[in-house]
Amino acid sequence: MRIKEIYIKEFGPYRDWSFTPAADGVQVIYGPNESGKTSLLEALRFLLFGKKSKAYGYGSGHLIVERDGVSYHIGRDGKKLNFYPLGKGPIAEEPSSLWWHGLDKKTYDRIFAITVDELQGADVLAEVEVRARFFGGEGGERLSTAVKDIEKASSDLLVASANGKRKINVLMERLKQVRETMANLGKHEEAYTAYQQELDGMVTTEKELTERLKEWQDYGKEVDLVLRAWDVYKRAEHAKEQMNTYAVTDLLEKDAFYELDEKITQCRNNMQLWSGKEAGLVPDNFAPDSLIGVYSQEIESLFQELGKWTQLQKECDQGRAYLKRVKAQLDVSRTLHNAWRPDAEMPAEVNWAEGESLARQLRSAQDNYLHWQKRKPVEPAELVNTNVKDEENTLKGLEAGVTAIKAAYADYEAAVANRQALGEALPTSYYRYGGMACFILAVLALMMLATGGVWVAILLVIAGGALFAYDWQYKRKHQGLYEAALHQCERQQELVAKLAQDVGFQVPQSAADVVDMEDSVKAKRAAFSNQNLVLAKIHSYEQVHSQWLAEGKELEAAGNKAMEAWQRWLPQGASRVLTDNQFFALKQEYDTYMEDVNQYKEYEKRLQEHEASLHELESRCAALWEKLELAIPVTPIELRRVYNLLKSHRQNQVRWEQKESQRRNYHEEYEQWSRQEKALLLEQAELLQKNGVATAGEYRQRLLLQDQYVQWQKVYEQSRDQLALFAPKKDSHEALYRRLKSGNKEKWQSEAERSRSEIQALEKRLAALHEKRGQVQEAMRTLSQDQAMSLALQEEQQLEGELQEALTAWATQVLVSHFMELAQMDYEKDRQPEAMANASSYLSMMTDGKYTLQLGDTASSLQAVLATGEVVPTERWSSGLGDQVYLALRLSLAKVFGERVESLPIILDDILLRFDEGRQEAALKLLAHIGATEQIFIFTCQQGTAERSDNLEGMSVYSLQG
Repeated sequence: MRIKEIYIKEFGPYRDWSFTPAADGVQVIYGPNESGKTSLLEALRFLLFGKKSKAYGYGSGHLIVERDGVSYHIGRDGKKLNFYPLGKGPIAEEPSSLWWHGLDKKTYDRIFAITVDELQGADVLAEVEVRARFFGGEGGERLSTAVKDIEKASSDLLVASANGKRKINVLMERLKQVRETMANLGKHEEAYTAYQQELDGMVTTEKELTERLKEWQDYGKEVDLVLRAWDVYKRAEHAKEQMNTYAVTDLLEKDAFYELDEKITQCRNNMQLWSGKEAGLVPDNFAPDSLIGVYSQEIESLFQELGKWTQLQKECDQGRAYLKRVKAQLDVSRTLHNAWRPDAEMPAEVNWAEGESLARQLRSAQDNYLHWQKRKPVEPAELVNTNVKDEENTLKGLEAGVTAIKAAYADYEAAVANRQALGEALPTSYYRYGGMACFILAVLALMMLATGGVWVAILLVIAGGALFAYDWQYKRKHQGLYEAALHQCERQQELVAKLAQDVGFQVPQSAADVVDMEDSVKAKRAAFSNQNLVLAKIHSYEQVHSQWLAEGKELEAAGNKAMEAWQRWLPQGASRVLTDNQFFALKQEYDTYMEDVNQYKEYEKRLQEHEASLHELESRCAALWEKLELAIPVTPIELRRVYNLLKSHRQNQVRWEQKESQRRNYHEEYEQWSRQEKALLLEQAELLQKNGVATAGEYRQRLLLQDQYVQWQKVYEQSRDQLALFAPKKDSHEALYRRLKSGNKEKWQSEAERSRSEIQALEKRLAALHEKRGQVQEAMRTLSQDQAMSLALQEEQQLEGELQEALTAWATQVLVSHFMELAQMDYEKDRQPEAMANASSYLSMMTDGKYTLQLGDTASSLQAVLATGEVVPTERWSSGLGDQVYLALRLSLAKVFGERVESLPIILDDILLRFDEGRQEAALKLLAHIGATEQIFIFTCQQGTAERSDNLEGMSVYSLQG
C-alpha cells in the first residue's frame, strides 16, 4: 500500500492542509522545531487507525492510497470512518482488519511510525503481537499462538478483580456466602449463644494469659540468649578494638601480590642465569652488529676503486697546475693585442662576413671622398681680382629698393586719399533734431490729450531717445575711421622714408620723385651692360662650384654612414679607433686567442669531469665515514686503514659465528623470561595502581599490617557470626546487641531467675482455663447437631473441593504458559529468523561492515558483533550505535511485515537527530535503498539532513515552511 495524497481538514495545528508525495522513493519533509512534524505523524496515525490522539483528540481528513493497482479513500471525521474504493460503494470494515490481518495501532506505532524518543530499546521484540509476526514465516507463529491460547485459558479461570466473574471468583464468593449462613444458624439458639459468650470470654482470658506467657517466655529466652552470648560479645569487642588500632580501611590483594612477586623473582633469577651463559660465549672486543660489518659491502666496493681514486687525485692536481699556467699565458697575450682592449672580454661569436663587408664599404667611401677632393673646380684667372660681381650685387640691391619704395609710396597716396574723403564726409545733425522734436511732441501730447496722452508721450520719448542714440553711435564710428586713416598715412610715410634711406636716396615728396629714382637706376643698369661677358663667366663658374659642393656633401654623408655602421659592428672589447685597414689584424688576433681559449676550456672540461668523479668517490667515502660514525679525513690512506679493520672484523666474525647458534638459544631463553617479567611487572603495576600504592615495598609493609588486621577481623567476624546464630533475625539481632551493650552479666542473671518464676505461675492458670473450656465446647457440640447445619457443612465441603480443582487447573495453566514462554525464547534464540538477518544486513550497511546483529539470551536482548567475531553487549554500545541497531531492527520488522502481510508506509520523525554526519549519511543511503521498494516518510528539523538527502538519488525533499 502506498499513500498518494494526504489531506488534513482539521487536526492539531493543521487546517485545510494537503500534500502529494512523489510516486516513488523516500519523502524527506523538513521543518524547524515547533513546525508541526510530530503533529503530522499523529495525524497520519489517526487517519490510518482512527484512534484518538492523546494530544489533539479526534480530527478530520482523508488519505488517498493505492493497493494492488486500485485507489482507495480512507477518510475520518471524528469517530466516523469514510472508507471506499474511488468510484465505488463504501466499506464498513476498518482497513487494518480488511487488509493488515488485524494489525493494531500500538504495533503499527512500534514498527512503522516512530519518533526519536520511541527509537531506543529492543523491548518491542518482547511483545507477543510483534513476535508472532516477527517469526510468522518460520514456525514461530504457531508457538506464539499457543502461548496466547494458554494465557487466555488461565484468564478464563481467574481474574485479579474484586468483581470478577470467572469460575474461581464465583466459587470463592459462594463459599463465603455458605460460611456466613452457617454462622447465622449458630446464633438462633440461646443456649448456644450463652455458651458462645462464655467461650468467647474464656478465649479472651486465654489470649491474655497466652500473650503474657509468651511475653515472659520471649523475655526469658532473650535474657538466656544474652547470657549465652555474653562471652562471645566481649571477644568481638576486644577484636574490634584491635582492628581500630591497625586502622586498615581497604584490604589489599595479598595472594595475587605474593604470587606475582614470586613469579617476578623466578623470572629475574632465570634471566640472570641465561644472561651469564650468553655473556660467556661472546668473544672479547667483538660486536657482531658492528658498523664495520653492517657496511662491509660498501667498504669493499669503495676499496676496489682505491687505485682509480689515487689516479684521479694525481691527474686533478696536475690539471689544475696546467690550467693555471695556460690562464696566465692567455692573460699575457691579451696585453700584447693591438686591435683588442685588454680590459674587456672578447665575445664568443663575431660576424666576420658582415665586418668584412662593412670594411670594404668604408674603404670605398673614403676613396670616393679623396677622389672628390682632387676634382675641385679652378676659378678663371680673369675673375680672380675683378669686382664685377660686387657691382652686380649692388645694382640688384638698388633695383629691389626702388621697387619697394614705389609700392610703399603708392600705399601712402591711397591712405592720404582715404583720410581726405573721411574728413569731407562729416556726419549731419538731422537725427539729433528729430529726437528733440519727439521730446517736444511728447510734452504737447501730455498737455493736450486727456485720454491716451501718457501712452503717446511714452512712445514719442522712446523714439526721441532712439534717434539721439543712433546719432551718437554714427559720429563715434566716423571719428574712429578717420583716426585709423590718419595713423595709416603716418606709417606709410615712415616706411617710404626708411626704404629711401636704405638705398641712399632722398625721401620722395611726390610721385615725380619716385619716377626720378627709377630713371636713375635704369641709367646705372644701362652703363653696367658692357660687363655682361664677365658676368656670364662668373655665373658658369659658380654653377660648376655649386655642383661640386653638393657632390661633396653626398660623399661626406655616405662616408659618415659607413663609419657609423663600422663602429656599430665593432665587437665588444675591440678598440674603437680601429679603421677598416686593421680589420684583418683584428680577426687574426681574435682567431689566435679563441683557439687558445677553446683548448683551455676543453682541458678545463676534462678536469671538471675528473674532479666530479673524484668528488663522487670522496662523497661516497664521507657518507660511509658518517654511517660508520668515524671522524677521520676522507683520504685513500684512511680507506686502506678501514679496509684492514674490515678484514680483522671478518676474521673475528668467523670465530663468533661458531658460537652464535648456542648463544642465540641462550638469548631466546633470556628474552622469554624477560618478556614474562615485563608482563608480570605491568600486572603488578596495575595491581599497585588499583590499590593506590606507590611501590612494591610499601605494598609489602601494608600487607603485614593487613595480616594482623585480617586476623582480628576474622575473630571479630566469627564472634559476630556466633552472635547472629543466637539471633538469626535482623530485628532480634539488633535487640540482642543493644542488650549486650547495656548492663552487666549479674543483672541479666537476676532477670533470668525472675522470668522463670513468672512463666511457672502463668502455665498453672492456663491449665485450669483449658479444662473449663473443654467442658463448654462439649456442650456447644451437642447443641449444633441439627439438619440445617449439616447441609451447610456438606455444601461447604463441595465448594471447597470444586475450588481446589479449579485452582489446580489454573496453576497448571500458569506453569504451562511459563514453560511455553521459555520454549519460545529458546526457539527464537536458536533460529535467528529472516527479520534478524535483514536487521544484521542493514546494520552492516550503516556501519560500513564493522558490525552485524544477533539475538541475545532473551527475546528482547540484542548483541552487536564486530567483524572479528567479538560480541559487544548492550551496555557497551554508544548512543549512536544503539540508534543504528534499533533503526535497523524497526526497518527489518517493517520489511518482513511487508513481505508476509502488507507493505505499509514507514514514517520516521527526527530519528536521525542523534546521528553525527557520518552516521546520517550511511542511514540516508540505507533508507534510499529500502525506499526503492517501500514508501518512507522522513520528518527532520535539521537543515543539514535535508541538504544531504537532496544530494542522494531516490530522495525528494519538501519544506513545511513553503
